[in-house]
Amino acid sequence: MKIDELVPMLIPPKAQRKFLILCALGWIAVAAGVMLIPFTLPAIITQWNLSAMEAGTLASATFMG
Repeated sequence: MKIDELVPMLIPPKAQRKFLILCALGWIAVAAGVMLIPFTLPAIITQWNLSAMEAGTLASATFMG
């Protein structure tokens, strides 16, 4: 039996679609957060009086989780 035949038997297609949609929404949320960094970082630098090194560390830390 091939995997193409086995997967629909183990996991119903409706559940597969729901899982795909949930994964896509999670991916969109992460991408939106990454895209907001360049727009918000200048305001954060001004508000908190950050140096270039501190701003870079803050931007990098957002990718760690």
